[in-house]
Amino acid sequence: SFWFFRGLKSKGYGFSKAIGLLTYAYLVWLLGQVFTVNFYLLAISFGVVFSLSFFLFLENKADLVTFFRENRKLIFLSESIFLSVIFAGILFRSLDPSLTKGEMPWDMMVYGASYYAKKFPPEDLWLSGYKLNYYYFGIYAFSLISRLISVIPLYTLNFVIPTVFALSASGLHSLFVGILDKIGKGLKYKNGISIFGVSIILFGGNFHSIFAVLRYLNLVSLDLLEKLRVGERILEYPLYENYFWNTSVFF
Repeated sequence: SFWFFRGLKSKGYGFSKAIGLLTYAYLVWLLGQVFTVNFYLLAISFGVVFSLSFFLFLENKADLVTFFRENRKLIFLSESIFLSVIFAGILFRSLDPSLTKGEMPWDMMVYGASYYAKKFPPEDLWLSGYKLNYYYFGIYAFSLISRLISVIPLYTLNFVIPTVFALSASGLHSLFVGILDKIGKGLKYKNGISIFGVSIILFGGNFHSIFAVLRYLNLVSLDLLEKLRVGERILEYPLYENYFWNTSVFF
């Protein structure tokens, strides 16, 4: 992230976790198409990514040390946003942590297939004899964390959505801070504006989340939400009566 976002003051610090995870996952995925996926392959891949990161650190040590020294407040805020959002996400998922509703069974299938896979692509557990070949990489990437710490998917899948949410929040904050530093010279409250921007994208972009919060606070009635309904299946009653849909659509 330090190299890719080198034109921004924030250096894309908030994206570093996501970039690290995706780089590691892609390397394992490539090797897993040739070699058997086991703990040794996971450990070797981790060592390769760690060694590459350490090499890049040594190559840019002076710049990195200067960056961390001059941007301690930015780094602290970025980590605070990440931790706050992930803990809030876990709290929301705790309202209904079951894995049997909506698309959760499919998520669990992909997560489990990736977790137990000996080769990649993983087996399609819902279509015997076939491989998964559709948008599974994100879930697969998090399954690697479960494999590394030897915790089965049943206990870790509920942490995936809050983690994605937190990674998005810290990344967007880092991006906004960098952009505002370039175009908003002399602008006050850049961090506050950045946090507001993150909120608009992650929360305001889905009006269901706003209505869900208002409904929880009893500030709007179901009758009002029904009047706001557009089309056949938007803003239906079950959305505001069922914990699963409230927590899932919120994210």
